[in-house]
Amino acid sequence: FYYDVKDLQLQILQGVSTITQNAAKAKIKGGELDLTWAATGDLTLIGGLAYLDGEYKDFPNAVSNVPLPGGSNDPTPVSIDVTGNQITGVPEWALTAAIMYSRELDSGKYGFNVRATYNDGFPWEADQRLQQPDYTIVNASLEWRAPTDKWGVQLTGRNLLDHYYSVTK
Repeated sequence: FYYDVKDLQLQILQGVSTITQNAAKAKIKGGELDLTWAATGDLTLIGGLAYLDGEYKDFPNAVSNVPLPGGSNDPTPVSIDVTGNQITGVPEWALTAAIMYSRELDSGKYGFNVRATYNDGFPWEADQRLQQPDYTIVNASLEWRAPTDKWGVQLTGRNLLDHYYSVTK
């Protein structure tokens, strides 16, 4: 796919307020591949791969918060040219893999699944100063459903590798 975007709007953190700013032009090109294989009647394998190349084609007046010694930002942001920088929140590579297994017996339906996702990181701001490093998340669940399917029990674990990542800047 290929997107040629005009007047892309960004949410910019300025002090304690959020403002909307227009990035004049941006482009995103890439591709996705998703595979699902029913290996048996009980076992399904899933894989996904996404490649994204997103950059600002014309963004001469991006807001940038100037860092001060001690880690805080200057309260007066400056405008900088970020043309050619990677688009915020857009990783170059993302991968997904999952295994799902379920089996129906006289005592009910049993199942488990494990899903892993990888994100190779991205910038949080147009000036590229704040970066989300790459991370991998693994989630899993075990489930039992009664033969009547009226009730069941599920045990779910999220972020089993205990990786730290930001969900917002």
